[in-house]
This record gives sequence, C-alpha cells and structure tokens, in this order.
Amino acid sequence: MTKRIFLSTITVVVSVLLLSLALITGVLYEHFQKIQMDQLEVTEEFVEQGITLDGMDYLKNLNENDCRITWIAADGTVLYDNRFDASQMENHKNREEVKQAMEGSAGTSFRQSTTVSERTMYYAKRMQDHTVLRLSVSQSSVLFLLGGAAYAWLEIAWRGVTHWSMFAAGGVCLCALQRLARRKLPLGLAAAAGAAGITLLELAVGLACRLLLRRRVWDYSGEWGNFAGLICPKYSLYWFLLCGWVIFLLRSPFYVTKKQGQNR
Repeated sequence: MTKRIFLSTITVVVSVLLLSLALITGVLYEHFQKIQMDQLEVTEEFVEQGITLDGMDYLKNLNENDCRITWIAADGTVLYDNRFDASQMENHKNREEVKQAMEGSAGTSFRQSTTVSERTMYYAKRMQDHTVLRLSVSQSSVLFLLGGAAYAWLEIAWRGVTHWSMFAAGGVCLCALQRLARRKLPLGLAAAAGAAGITLLELAVGLACRLLLRRRVWDYSGEWGNFAGLICPKYSLYWFLLCGWVIFLLRSPFYVTKKQGQNR
C-alpha cells in the first residue's frame, strides 16, 4: 500500500513537472521568437533606406552576416541575395511571406529551409517601388536560448540549484534534438540517439568544469555504474525519457508548420 502511494505520488510530481516545463517552454519560445522577429523588422528598415538611396550598390557594399537578405522584383525574380547566386535562384512570387507582402505591406513565415537544413524565420516587406525586401534568420539562436532557460529551470526544480554551464549545455542539446527530430527515425530510436549524445556531452562538460573551473557541478558517485561521478545509467535513462518527450513536441503541429517551405 505504501509503495503504491509512493509510486502514485512520484507519477503526479513528474507529470506536473513535465506539464509545467511544457508551459514555460511554450511561453519562452513565443517570447524569444518575438524578439528575433522585432530585430528582423528593425534591420529591414535600415536596409530599405539604404536601397532607396543607393539601390544595388548599397547591397553589394553591405557587410551583413547575421541574417540573409533577399531583394525580389515585383514579378518574383530574385534581384539580389547575400548568401546565394541570385541568377541561379527560382522565382519567389509563391513564397508564403513574399505573397503576403505583395498582397499587403508585410509578410512573415516560419518554415524549414532545405537549402541550409534549418528551421528559418522570414520577414518580407513591400517597398515603394513594389519590389519586396526579405530578411531571414535561422531559429538556432531562439532554440539555444529556449533550451538553456528550460534546462536551467528544470535543474532548479529537480535539485534546487543550477550553473551557467548547464544553460549552455541545455541550449546545445535542444539545437541538436531539433536536428534529430527532423530525421525520419522512430521516436524510440531518436530518443536513444539523443540520450547517448547528451550523456557524452554531460561527460565532456563535467570534465571541463572539474579541470578548468575546479568545480563539481554535479556528482553521481553514489549512483550504480557511474563513471567518475559524471555519468551513470540512471541519468542516461532519464535523458532517454526526456529526449523522447522533447522530440515528440518538436515533431508536433505546435512546432512544425503544415506548409514546409521551398528550397530558398
């Protein structure tokens, strides 16, 4: 009877923890995504002013590496792209964000880019001459911040303390899991691959913290089968369960748009 009550209590606690993490993750995702979109809009205004004054010369002399810039004619022909040869790119008039901009004044979309193999955020705006200026950026930075913040919260909820290295590790893990989620692997196999990767990262970060920072951020010395107190089968199992849950969310309609984007 006591064992049954204990198991029920653990189940409730873990369920509440995961649901809370999902809620917090969703809120943070929307927040970081909005910040990045606001940055794209501000950058677009500066680039638009430069094009209005100097045209193509401004773009050719522009040193912008943080985001991709595409200038599109009214008929959809790509006039300029700072990452690819515009002459080799197909017509863009059917791109979701470009269509929105041509029909109104601005458009946005979030989709998978098969060119760079990353989920990308797009912002497009119609200029006074009816051409469209489009800016895009990978959402890796959003995922990194989201993963770091979510894992830091999880650590505090689990053991009451965290460390900045855990923020960095959480960010790296979520970016890696996002790439893994795109692969056509069964959920169990994808979760196992994720758990193996996190265990290796845990070992590397743990060794770095001990050798470079002279600090034991965590210690599994009391756990069965542990190696140097840094990794152990018990927590690898936890990573497997957590990876399965995260990959399931990353594959869900909340994150994956129904319309997958075109190549470029």
